[in-house]
Order: sequence, then structure tokens, then C-alpha cells
Amino acid sequence: MRYISDNQRDESLETQIRAIKEFGYAKGYEIVKVYQDKAKSATTDRRLGFQQIIKDTTKYKRKM
Repeated sequence: MRYISDNQRDESLETQIRAIKEFGYAKGYEIVKVYQDKAKSATTDRRLGFQQIIKDTTKYKRKM
């Protein structure tokens, strides 16, 4: 899920989060964490939320 621009309102972000959670639950997935980089360009990986996904994924792989 992506929060596209700084022109969107916070309610728009909450609507997107709610929609993806509903979709995931309907497909049998468990949503354990939501990562956000509000209105940040995806042209760089220097975003806090993105970096946290990488860290968490690496941590999870070590536990396997």
C-alpha cells in the first residue's frame, strides 16, 4: 500500500490502511504491522518506514 502524495488527507491514509487490512483478513492473512512513509517519494530507499521493513525482514529470516 502506498500513501501517494502530500496532497492527500490523513483520512485518506486511514481509509487505505483499513481497505488493505480488510483485504488481507478476507484472504486469511494476519496483519501484524503497518509501515508508513507519509508522502515520501518512492524514488529512494532512504525512507524510515522502508528501512524498518528491511530490518524486520532480516530479523525474521534469522529466526527461521
